[in-house]
Amino acid sequence: MSSVPPPYPFPPAAAAAAEPGAVARLLAGVLGLFTAVLVIVGSFLPFWAYEESSGGKVQASQTVTGWTRLFGIEPTAAERSFYDTSHVARYGIPLTVVSVVLIVGAVLVFGRARNAGRITLVAGGAGMVAAVWMLGMDLSATLSYNQETNGTTLHYASGTGFWVLLAGGVVALITLGLALFSGRRPRTPGIAAAPPFGYPGAPEYGNSVSAQYHGPAYGGPVSQPFPPQSSAPMPLPEQLPAQEEGPGRHRTTDEPNT
Repeated sequence: MSSVPPPYPFPPAAAAAAEPGAVARLLAGVLGLFTAVLVIVGSFLPFWAYEESSGGKVQASQTVTGWTRLFGIEPTAAERSFYDTSHVARYGIPLTVVSVVLIVGAVLVFGRARNAGRITLVAGGAGMVAAVWMLGMDLSATLSYNQETNGTTLHYASGTGFWVLLAGGVVALITLGLALFSGRRPRTPGIAAAPPFGYPGAPEYGNSVSAQYHGPAYGGPVSQPFPPQSSAPMPLPEQLPAQEEGPGRHRTTDEPNT
């Protein structure tokens, strides 16, 4: 009795591939929250400080935040009336709005609306980078007013709040990059190349089973070539030679009478 080769072993089903941007999306949510906290806190800290001195004595001093102006030395009545009718550039408003957008995006990412959260984080991160960039340009222009004329010195310097906002802008840029990266779709697996006998092996096994087993697939019998067939047509019944009747044999109706 001929032995039958064992059936072709089926590999276990491959586990579903994890989404490549899942970790990046969650990390973007965490960094988005961190950015919002940094920016909101930094908006209440001094962006820049101004000091006017004459003859080595400070005549005026003030600091500017994202919301208001603070005086180190109380101004005169005329100066106070001027400052009461004016206000600083309230960068705290757009910075707070963008921070709220980042917080909403982080909440959506941690929940079920992940795609909407990712888009919100992209918008919030881009808006935060733009806002910090504009603030930096404004501060750069303010620092250019430093001068000393006729014994009077005007000194402008960056404050703690600007550096906190700059750190928030850097984190917002990282958040933007992670949110964009998390939008990539998982790569579609390709079709494995078929071995010589026509049945592709599992990708995770690297066709190791196929390389070791060279018999027929799925335990089928070894195929043998058929003998060569004659091209002559089969003879008809009336063309067959007649056979004599003998004991135990009866003439069929198809045989002619002798």
